[in-house]
Amino acid sequence: MLLTYLLTYLSKAHGTRWIDRLQKFDQSSNAVKEHYYTTVANITASIDNRFKNLVTSPIFKHMDSLLDTKSWPISGDIGSFGDIAIDEISTHFNEL
Repeated sequence: MLLTYLLTYLSKAHGTRWIDRLQKFDQSSNAVKEHYYTTVANITASIDNRFKNLVTSPIFKHMDSLLDTKSWPISGDIGSFGDIAIDEISTHFNEL
C-alpha cells in the first residue's frame, strides 16, 4: 500500500520517466548491474573507512545506549545503568 502511494506520488510529481528508468535497470546487462553494485560497495567502504574512528570512540560507542530510551532498563538494577559508559566518557575527557 505504501509502495503504491509512493509510486503514485512520484508519478504525479516527476512524470513516468523515472519508472521507465527503473524498469530499464532490471532489463540492463549484467555488466551495468555489476558496475552499479561495485560503485555502491566502494562508496560504502569509503564511508566506513572515513568514519571508522567514530565506532571506537567512547563518546559515540555509548551514545546510542545512553540516549535511546528504548534501550533503558524498565526494571531491575536501574541504579547502575550507564555507569560503565559514563566512566569511559569521563576518562576520555579527563585531560580537559
